[in-house]
Amino acid sequence: APDLPQIDYFELMQEMSGMMGQMKGMTMGRAPADVPAPSVAAAGQASAPPMPGMGGMDNMRMGSMGDKTSMPLKDPNTKRPAMAGKMPSPAMPADSSALATPAMSGMSMAGDKGTKMEGMKMGGMKKAPLGTFVTGYRQLQAAFPNETLLNYEMLKAPQPTTIPNDRPVRTVHLYLTGNMFRYVWSINNKTLSDADKIEIKQGETVHFVLHNTTMMSHPMHLHGHFFRVLNGQGAYSPLKNTLSVAPMDVITIEFDANEEKDWFFHCHLLYHLNSGMARIVHYAGTQVPLSTPRQVARFTAEDRALFPYAQVQAQSQGVFAEGGVRNSYWLLRGEARLNYHGAYETETHLQRYLGPKQFVAVYAGTDIRNNQRDGGPSSTDQPGGSKTNSKDFRQVACVGVRYFLPMLVWSDLRLDHQGNVRLQLTREGIPLTRRLRADLMANTDREYRIDSYYILSKYVALSGNYDSDYGWGAGLRFIY
Repeated sequence: APDLPQIDYFELMQEMSGMMGQMKGMTMGRAPADVPAPSVAAAGQASAPPMPGMGGMDNMRMGSMGDKTSMPLKDPNTKRPAMAGKMPSPAMPADSSALATPAMSGMSMAGDKGTKMEGMKMGGMKKAPLGTFVTGYRQLQAAFPNETLLNYEMLKAPQPTTIPNDRPVRTVHLYLTGNMFRYVWSINNKTLSDADKIEIKQGETVHFVLHNTTMMSHPMHLHGHFFRVLNGQGAYSPLKNTLSVAPMDVITIEFDANEEKDWFFHCHLLYHLNSGMARIVHYAGTQVPLSTPRQVARFTAEDRALFPYAQVQAQSQGVFAEGGVRNSYWLLRGEARLNYHGAYETETHLQRYLGPKQFVAVYAGTDIRNNQRDGGPSSTDQPGGSKTNSKDFRQVACVGVRYFLPMLVWSDLRLDHQGNVRLQLTREGIPLTRRLRADLMANTDREYRIDSYYILSKYVALSGNYDSDYGWGAGLRFIY
């Protein structure tokens, strides 16, 4: 097999930036505020689901086409794209995939041709075939122009897979959301513990419209059912029980609601499942006997499990330690610095992350320190023996807000109970080489620290740093 070419990351990011600019209404990692509510259309009255090749074009809302949800126009005088064939009226068969290949201007849907398929153009950028990521697909296509790159539009069932059109059609929009920053994954901005059920009814045809707003592919798996992938093959749409939804893509799946009770629907990347990208598909009017309700409750709350972490630097001038427990939303964190002459600093925070991207967090905690190296009274002591709130001696409670800045910098603005404000900037894990990393910290108390460490193994690294209070030192860093 030929070697894969090296990825051009700068080209990849440039193309991604251009693609995101064309996706009006698509927000990275987050569902829009106006996610369509699940809807049920009477038999024969279902609207067209999103057509293949429409990945990322969220504002078209093609899962519920109509005058209010048609493609938005920037100019009222702009004409709508001309259809090569007339789009059926809202009254259409439940097997709407039969018309999933209308030719739109600027679109070529030769689904059986592999790399020959041109796809839809978005502002001059060709749309990759269904189930592939536009930027990586283009690079592979350029590297192997004579090879066939497989995609979902090439799949075709050997016999018709249509579902009778004499039943109501339920449409559910599911936005695959989350972030790789803290590996928190969700559906419609909510984890399994926040919203555990999707309710359907026996005898319905169900459409799940899957919008991937993240930068990862998600293989979505439905237990107990085979679903039709509406990929442009009409009555011969293939049957699957797992479908990989590419970044920024939109895919509709269709299945016959012919079971009962509860069935699990989840991302088959199991750490995505464990962090909350899952739902229980519940058949209304049927009950699951809960012989072990505690186990069920524990299962649905798995994304809130607590995970400990710790790192300790034992160095020549002192010990620097950090540790705590965290889950998808909360972080209880402690930090300590001490030398071998009795000076010490400790900070403890209980922190809550906000929003689906979790770039913002609020916290409350304490800051207790005494850097009097000789054990005598500090020069900042006030008459009568009480000490001031200084960077060398402090015993305060504080509240603060943290915000994640570009270049992976955490900003931290806090207020303590004596009215003092501090701004701190931190950048951790700067990659200098494959194994050499650096951490930087500075704040308005005129404190700063430069850490470097060379990774020896998963749990051990050589470390060295300079701290404005504790000076130079070197030693070992232990990581858990």
